[in-house]
Amino acid sequence: MTCHLSMGALRLDVAACGNSGNSTKLCTVSRRCACMIAVGLLLRQDPPTGSCFAMRSKLSRSSGKPTAKTSATPHRQISRPEPSTSAEVKQSRQKIRVVWFKSTDLRTHDHAALEAAHQGSVPVLHIFVFEPRWYRGRTSICGFPRTGSRRANFQLECLADLRGRLEKAGHHLSVVWSPSDPGPWSTARVFRELCRQFEIESVYASQEVCDEELRLMAAVRQELVSGGAGPLQLFWTFELHHHDDLPFNPSMRMASSYSAFKRDVEEQSIVRPPRAAVDTSASEAARWLEQYEVQLPSVEELLATSAPDLEHSEAAELHWRGGETAALARLEEYFFESDALGFEYVGATMTTNPSKSVLRDGALSKLSPWLAHGCISPRYIHAQVQLYEATRHKSKSTYWILHELRWRDFVRFSTLYAGSSIFKVGGLKNIQPAWQWSRDLDKFDLWQHGQTGYPIIDSFMRELTRTGYCNHMGRETAGWFLIRDLGIDWRMGAEWFESVLLDYEPAANWFNWVYRCLPAAASVQEPGKHLNTLEVLLWAAQHDPDAKFVQRWLPELGPVATKVGANFALEPWRLRQKNGGSVGSEPGAVERRAWALAAASELEESGEFRYGVDYPLPAVPPVEIRGVDTENVAREAKEAQAKQLSHANTGRLRLSKRKQS
Repeated sequence: MTCHLSMGALRLDVAACGNSGNSTKLCTVSRRCACMIAVGLLLRQDPPTGSCFAMRSKLSRSSGKPTAKTSATPHRQISRPEPSTSAEVKQSRQKIRVVWFKSTDLRTHDHAALEAAHQGSVPVLHIFVFEPRWYRGRTSICGFPRTGSRRANFQLECLADLRGRLEKAGHHLSVVWSPSDPGPWSTARVFRELCRQFEIESVYASQEVCDEELRLMAAVRQELVSGGAGPLQLFWTFELHHHDDLPFNPSMRMASSYSAFKRDVEEQSIVRPPRAAVDTSASEAARWLEQYEVQLPSVEELLATSAPDLEHSEAAELHWRGGETAALARLEEYFFESDALGFEYVGATMTTNPSKSVLRDGALSKLSPWLAHGCISPRYIHAQVQLYEATRHKSKSTYWILHELRWRDFVRFSTLYAGSSIFKVGGLKNIQPAWQWSRDLDKFDLWQHGQTGYPIIDSFMRELTRTGYCNHMGRETAGWFLIRDLGIDWRMGAEWFESVLLDYEPAANWFNWVYRCLPAAASVQEPGKHLNTLEVLLWAAQHDPDAKFVQRWLPELGPVATKVGANFALEPWRLRQKNGGSVGSEPGAVERRAWALAAASELEESGEFRYGVDYPLPAVPPVEIRGVDTENVAREAKEAQAKQLSHANTGRLRLSKRKQS
C-alpha cells in the first residue's frame, strides 16, 4: 500500500513494507468505544520495517491564507534513499525539544508550554498533527463530520497565523496531515517516527480534560517511553484559574453548582498574570526533513470532501478570521476602540434582565471561537479587563465578562471529575426520563435546519448553520426544545453542535448539554403534546421585542413583522387563532389587534406571506402562558432597553470628554 503524508512543512511517501491488515477504521457503534479500539490497535502495532518514511524536501515558509480554494503543492517523484541501520540512525539523531501544539492552544502569548521549551539551548521543533479521527471521522449516532468545513477553515487560518508568528522569529510549524489514507498517521504514530529520527529531550504540551484526548496523550506518552525519549511535560494553558491554585482537587471532587465554584475561586483562589509573548528568536530552530515545500492543506484536502460554500453570511454581525492576530485585534476593538465592553456588553448568560438583550449587536464580545482554539488567553483577557476598569470604566458589564470566564473554568474542571459520563445518554446523574428517547430523523431534521415553526428556535439554528456560531442562550433554548418538546436523544443535538460550531471544545459542548439541557427531560411526562419550553415565548419577547433578530435569519417573516406586528413574527400561529390569540387589557389593545389582523389578511390575499407555505406551522402545538401577555413583555422590554441605551450613551459621552481632557 502506498499513501502520502503531508506535514505542512513536509511530505512523505509511505510504502507499507509489512502486513497492512491491522489498519484501523472508525466504526459508528459508539463515539468513545471506537476511539478506544483505535488507540488499542495503535499501541499493539509494530513500527513499519525498512524505509517506510522517505524524506522529502524543505519546510514551507508560506503562511498564506488557507481557503477552500487553496490546493497543496503537487507531489514530485524522487528516488528513495537507502535505509539507514538503527545504529547509524541513533548515532546521527539530533537532540531536540518538541512543542506539541493542539487545536486549543494556537498562540504565542501566555503559553507556558512554549515558554518552557525555549528555556535553554536545545533546538526546538514545533508540531501540529491533524489527528485523523477528528478530521476524517464521523459522529457515532448521526454520522456527522466530527469537524465541519467552517471550523476546519478557521483552524487552518489559526495555523497559518501561528506559523507566520513563529517564522518571524526564525522557527517553523510542522503540520502533519494525510491527503489519502489517514490510518497510519495518528498522532501516536507521528511521535513514533519523531523518536526514530531525533533524540527527544522532552515534549511540551497543554493539559487535557476529556477522556478521548486523555487517551491520546497516554498513547503519545507510551510512544515516547518505547522510543527512549524524554518525558511528556504538560501545562495548564486553556483556563483562567490555574489547576494548582484551585481550593480543591477537581479530579477528586466536582463543585455542587456553578455558584459554589464561583464563590470558592473568588474567595480562595487567584488569577495569575498572563505571560508575555514568548521570545523564540533566541532559541535554535530544529528542522524536520528540509527538502520539499508544501502549503497547509485546503479544506477539501484536510477533510477529504468537497467543501461547501464558505462565504460569510451578510446577516452575521461579525466575520471571524482564525488566529492570534485577529483575536487580539478583536479584543482591542471591542474593549478600547469602541468601549463596547463598558457600555454595551451584556454577556451570553444574562437572560433574565429585561433591560438587556443578548441578541442586540455589540451585546457580546464574540471572542469564543478564538478562546476555544487558544488564540487568546483567558488570563490575558482578565488583565485587559482590569486595565479597562482602571483607565476607562468599571461596571457590571466588566464584572460579567469575568463571570463568563469563570463559568468556562467550571465547565472545564468539572469535566475532569465527570469523565466519560458527559457522553452517556444519562449524563452526570444518569437521568432517565418517563418516556423513551426518540431518534426520529424527520423531527430532528426540522430542528437541525430551523424549520420547527418557532421563529426564535429557527433563527438560532439557521444562524448556527450559516456562521458556525450561536450564543449561549440560543444553544440552551434549542437544546431544551429538542429534549422536552421533540423528545429527541440529546446526543444527536450535541453531535450536530460538535460538527458545526466554530467554538467547539469537547468539554464546553458536551458538559453544557448534560449540565444545562439534559435535566429538562425530568420535568416532562410526554414530549410533543404541547409546547413545554416556555422560554421560547418569554425570551423571544424579552430579547427580540422588535423581531429584528428573527427577521435577520428568517427574512420570510419580514413582511409579518413590518406590516402586521413584531409579536406576530415572533408567534406566527396567532395568525390562525381567533382574534389573534389573547388580547391585553391596556387601552387600545383591541383596536390594535383588529388592525393587525386586517393587515394579516391583506398579506395572505396578496400572496406576500402565506403561513404554512412560506414559513412552517409549529412542530408541536403552541400554548399561551397563563397570566403572561408576551406582547406586554415585549413592550416593557423595549422601554427598558431604550432607557439602558440612553444611559450607556450618556456614559460614553462623559468618558469621551474625560479622554479629551
